[in-house]
Amino acid sequence: MMPQEQLPFYWLLNFKLYDYKFPVGNMQTELSGTILIISRQLWSLMKEEQIRSAVIGPGIVRGTTIIKDTVIEIVNPIAAVIFDPTQMRFDEPIPVVDIINPEVVDPLAKGKKEEFERVIMEVYSAAGNVLIPQKTKLAEVKPPGSVPRVYYEEEVVKTVNVNYISGRLRTKFILGGRYNILYRPLKQRFMEHKYSDITQQKIFYADRGEIRDVKKEELEDWIIVEKLQGYLGDTPPDGYTLLKDEYDNIVSFVESKKDEFLI
Repeated sequence: MMPQEQLPFYWLLNFKLYDYKFPVGNMQTELSGTILIISRQLWSLMKEEQIRSAVIGPGIVRGTTIIKDTVIEIVNPIAAVIFDPTQMRFDEPIPVVDIINPEVVDPLAKGKKEEFERVIMEVYSAAGNVLIPQKTKLAEVKPPGSVPRVYYEEEVVKTVNVNYISGRLRTKFILGGRYNILYRPLKQRFMEHKYSDITQQKIFYADRGEIRDVKKEELEDWIIVEKLQGYLGDTPPDGYTLLKDEYDNIVSFVESKKDEFLI
């Protein structure tokens, strides 16, 4: 059962990867586009010294790349977006998902813009404090071919800007219009129950420049930090199980609220 205060929303995230591993021909190329994903919040993943951020839930990633003067479109159903929170996109065109300026569409009108911005800040602050001991130092960005730049917490506070869109009519206008190219296949997959099996989706690994199948062995050694509170004193499930449970809960919720959530 999903808590009332933590209902899912549509997230629209732009991305640009400079090192996308094209699945044919062992080539690396640029890939840019947009992600539409239904998720409750931004999550923190940790494995030993590594930390990643994730948006978990059913979605669609759509991007374009150019190979030998030919424009190729990449479209994949996804179950999560995973990226390195230290690779934040401010003004520099570094390869990362732009979580700093997301569009969040809330058909049930249950959220608040300030809450989204707070969650993004908390995840980045946690990432910075785990990776770098100084409390004010948040992230060190290393754009390709450029001098590394350190970002501090105060800069992120000024930079996070959630474009929050609330209500069913506005959702219909946004998703049925400007983003219909993403929303249409997502809705179709729901109507055909194609999101019911997480192993039939992909993971968008922005940190690795890959879109890969969901594989238990690649996720089970990670922990989801925000979910550890429910297992104090106990051994929590592995990362794959936690991610799958979160994904399954969102799919079940959307399917139970199709009339309200799928316009």
